Parts: sequence; structure tokens; C-alpha cells
Amino acid sequence: MPGRHVTDHQTRFFMKYRQNNSIEVSAAKASMSRATAYRIEKEARLPSQSRPPRE
Repeated sequence: MPGRHVTDHQTRFFMKYRQNNSIEVSAAKASMSRATAYRIEKEARLPSQSRPPRE
């Protein structure tokens, strides 16, 4: 489902909240979907680092 891109700031917030909370709670606090949170948990990179460079 299309939506807004997740920022590095949101990802850092999610990683910080994830140390003490569940994925669902951390995702809600970071203003992202649960599915995105699971993807970030699996990948563990900032969005700016995972995009390929443009040609």
C-alpha cells in the first residue's frame, strides 16, 4: 500500500523505542506501520543507506 517514505529520524526513534517496547508499540511511537517496523527490524539500516544511488 503506498504511503509516505519513512525518514532516518523515524527509524532512529523506532530503534530507540524498540529496546524497551514491543514492535507494535515502537512502531506506533515512531509513526510508522507495523509492517514497516518488521522490515526495519529485519534489515537494521537507515533508509538513506539502503537506497541505491541514482545514475
